Amino acid sequence: MTPVISVVMPTLNEEKYVERTLNCLRNQKTSIPYEIVVCDSYSIDKTVQIAKKYADKIVFEPKKGIAYGRNTGVKNSSGKYIINVDADTYYPNDFIQKAYKVFKQEKYVGFFCGHWDLYDGRSVWWKKILCIIIGRFIFSLVLSYMNLRNTLLFAGWSLCTPRWVFDKVGGFSTNPCVVEDAQYALDIEHLGLKTYIPNIKVRSSVRRFTKGIKDSIKHYSKLKFTFNDLFYYITRKSRYPFNKIFGINEPDFYILISLFALINIALIL
Repeated sequence: MTPVISVVMPTLNEEKYVERTLNCLRNQKTSIPYEIVVCDSYSIDKTVQIAKKYADKIVFEPKKGIAYGRNTGVKNSSGKYIINVDADTYYPNDFIQKAYKVFKQEKYVGFFCGHWDLYDGRSVWWKKILCIIIGRFIFSLVLSYMNLRNTLLFAGWSLCTPRWVFDKVGGFSTNPCVVEDAQYALDIEHLGLKTYIPNIKVRSSVRRFTKGIKDSIKHYSKLKFTFNDLFYYITRKSRYPFNKIFGINEPDFYILISLFALINIALIL
């Protein structure tokens, strides 16, 4: 049976996380035909060996970089609708069914799950609290604000898009100076509406915040999409002043973004 949905996962040395993620994706409660496509960048651990137990198709991409993996995975899939996922993120068993209901509306050119939590396997209580603050409060607040103005950016852990949209814009940007999921949201903006689905909860590991301060600063300093760009982007279409939405003005919003950055640094320490 031809799959209606293609779930695409890029991987590189993901043996620590990938089995749990693939297991929850394989055991979805849905009648919708779907396939799981793993695009691996020649992992040297057991990632591919584990993936063979769950994936319908495994393809390889020699170029390193998550955008290359996402693009190659999608190009080797066959579903009408594409769900991009991350190897370190866990999904509820109704994830695909709920995503399909949104796809079926044929209303959006892209959407993702807005209820996001972080998990910390080290079980440090104060890190767990920070994870909750980031995922359930700050992240949700920013998403609501951006969605109100149709200036929503996407997150790659659950980026859903119709195939025709992916083909229209040529997939994810492979420019190393941009964040591929956020850039995709910008690239498809002219094609129609975007949204996020707050009633689908996904959980990602905190590894993205544990590289160390030096490496993180080095990485993010290369990105063209800065906090100033983010502020301009989400406010440039604003039809309402800040104080009529959240009762905050522009300097206060800078404080909000700074708080988000500080919490990320705290998770690194």
